[in-house]
Amino acid sequence: MSKFLSRYEILVALQGKETIHNSWDEEEREIAEEFLDHARAIRAEREASDREGRVSRVLELLQSWGGATIAYRKRLIDSPSYTLNHEEVEKALEEGIFFAEGLTPERIEIDQWGHVQSVHFLAQALDSLGSWKKFGVTELSARAVLVAAGTQPNTVLAREDEKNFKLDGRYFAACDEDGSPVTPIHGNPKP
Repeated sequence: MSKFLSRYEILVALQGKETIHNSWDEEEREIAEEFLDHARAIRAEREASDREGRVSRVLELLQSWGGATIAYRKRLIDSPSYTLNHEEVEKALEEGIFFAEGLTPERIEIDQWGHVQSVHFLAQALDSLGSWKKFGVTELSARAVLVAAGTQPNTVLAREDEKNFKLDGRYFAACDEDGSPVTPIHGNPKP
């Protein structure tokens, strides 16, 4: 967000605020204004904390705007990230990321622009015998949804939507921006 604000300020200085705002459609304007508001609040908090000689409260700002939540269908201690690399989980929690256990996604609600607005989850908990039992449904507000890649390929999407997702053996088939098949360059982390 800070980089967005800096670039915005440079463009406004060069071209004027009206020119910049008139180049955006309604959706872009709404998104940009939120980014700018948040970036200004972060800048102001950092300046105030420097002036007052205290620790910055940027994390509290981020959490007041919704923060980040990892919704997991099992318990934290059952997650591969915990069992294989607990330091990763420790650092995420230090960064203020929430971990919500026993949540299985059911559907995504979208806004007028077709962007995610919230996610509905089936909420479950372990009973006294160690079995998962449904106890309700919950909804989390969301502005972005990232699907975990996992420790093994999860190609369920390809089986559920063969039209839009193709497989190449056990993995998703590589394609270009137009959906045409391509051969990945192995050894390059960003082909």
